Amino acid sequence: MPKTPRSFAFRSGTLLALKPTVLVFSLFASQFVRAADMAADQPAVDTSKSSHYMGWHGNAPAGVHGADMIGAGKFAFSYAPMFMLMTDNYINSMSVSTQTIIGSTMYRVVPTAMDAQSHMLNFMYGVTDNLNIMVMASYLKKSMDMTTYSNQMSPLLLGTSTASTSGVGDTVVSSLWRISGGYNDAVNLTLGLSLPTGSETQSITMLSPAGTIMMPMTMTMRASYGMQLGTDTYVFCLD
Repeated sequence: MPKTPRSFAFRSGTLLALKPTVLVFSLFASQFVRAADMAADQPAVDTSKSSHYMGWHGNAPAGVHGADMIGAGKFAFSYAPMFMLMTDNYINSMSVSTQTIIGSTMYRVVPTAMDAQSHMLNFMYGVTDNLNIMVMASYLKKSMDMTTYSNQMSPLLLGTSTASTSGVGDTVVSSLWRISGGYNDAVNLTLGLSLPTGSETQSITMLSPAGTIMMPMTMTMRASYGMQLGTDTYVFCLD
């Protein structure tokens, strides 16, 4: 499962970062291609052993990946959106204004808010009852609001601008193995590899501190890590 995007941060003696406010909404919808009753795949329930026995393929809660398996020859699909909003700037645990940042550092462009959306699509196929193959792809959309001040001894507020990036994120290919299972518990193992399919060379355009109020200028530069779509890294996953 993809990690939560990092905060936009500076370092100059102390840490300056946007405070994250996260709103997560998870929707899980499984659709099996073979129109077979899942109950037919379940072993007979022995109520004398446990009243909570769900069989080999009991449904896990929405958003809990790696806990639910499907039967051999079946397909499943899930969609999980996530929304994150980061606001306010903090130095350590203290909230600071943009004027404080401008007056105490050399920065002339200060982030004020960042919005990140992640739309994750997960496809699952049951090779056997004890082995499932999964592919998880994602589409990311990020935007950041920035306030720009002029390059002067007494900086003047030039205005605000919004930069954005969007596109396909990294892709995770993994396998889910049933190690053991019983009436009340089961042990699953997930082995996977994250592939760097997302771009890590995204550029953004923002209001430049070199301009003036009467003659505003823009500048284009490579986006910070938190605004990129991919990691440019192969990551082995064990869960």
